[in-house]
Amino acid sequence: MKYLFVTRRYPPFAGGAENQMARTAAALAKHGHMVRVFTGRYDKRLPVAEEQNGIMVLRLPDPGIRFIGTLLFLWNLAWQMRHRSYYDAVFTNMINESSAVGMIIGKILHKKVFFRVSCKENLAECGKFSLKRFYQRIAFCADGMIAQTEELKQIAIDKGYDKEKITVIPNIIPPESFSEYQPGKNPLLHILWCGRLHPDKNPVLLCDIAEKLRNKLEFVIDIVGDGSETEKVKTIISSKGLESFFIFHGFQKDTSDFYKNADIYLLTSDTDAMPNTVLEAMAASLPIVATNVNGVPVLVEDGTSALLFPPGNAEAGVIQILRFANDPSLRKTFGKNAQKRAMDLFSENVSAEKYEKLI
Repeated sequence: MKYLFVTRRYPPFAGGAENQMARTAAALAKHGHMVRVFTGRYDKRLPVAEEQNGIMVLRLPDPGIRFIGTLLFLWNLAWQMRHRSYYDAVFTNMINESSAVGMIIGKILHKKVFFRVSCKENLAECGKFSLKRFYQRIAFCADGMIAQTEELKQIAIDKGYDKEKITVIPNIIPPESFSEYQPGKNPLLHILWCGRLHPDKNPVLLCDIAEKLRNKLEFVIDIVGDGSETEKVKTIISSKGLESFFIFHGFQKDTSDFYKNADIYLLTSDTDAMPNTVLEAMAASLPIVATNVNGVPVLVEDGTSALLFPPGNAEAGVIQILRFANDPSLRKTFGKNAQKRAMDLFSENVSAEKYEKLI
């Protein structure tokens, strides 16, 4: 089969949804399918065309000019889809202007068209005459919807999408992310927090957790990422005198070494559809302490492959961290269980087979 992926952004862009699309494309290419990607050239240093993991990536003009840049990209996308119509099916990412154009042109050319949603915002209620509502209406014309979780599937059904056209395919983790956990490799317990410092991720909770841990444990929290909450978190840390317990590493394109160096992975999100960071921690056989929200209990099993706690509850999070901190053998057991679960349920092969069945 010949697949075309349409997305405004694509790696090396560091978004979670974009990285998942790239992983899906790579999985299908490894299964012998021809995969092409039409995306935006958001950085002039990127080549116009290149091969990535057996996938041909064509980057269309996408200057950083509000509105004009979008129109230029969409015009080129429509032209390229019309004149390079060698594909059998079109996959788009999220519900927005580029996915709408991808679906429209795909249907005009009588191709099978699918769109993937990875967060509730894609399906949120919007104004009757808003562009977002228009894009959602177009999505009804697609041959199928790929939902990241059962929760997203139910939300789509409640909005009127045909449940027979919705397939749940979770996020995937590539084989190069898998590694073995080595407990006791650090003189201090390294707790890793990785992601966007955004209110939804509740990084402020790290301050409360660190304050409650400070007299119970020798530890350091490695924060990998950046975002709107960065300065707020730093201010709270300073006000509580917690500077010695935190290391800010900023945004990192490659986070693999941080997972390999960590002793515990910590997720503090108040909402998170299916966090890639938890998948990456599973692949690295890390013991995981995470809030029990949205897709997290889909990824891990509480009490077997992770220790979960209620969102916003710092005291409960501290209890779970201490369980791991005081028992290295428990950390190793949970890490192995998490890694096996990642291999069994979220591998490239499993995902590729689901996409093949869908087509």
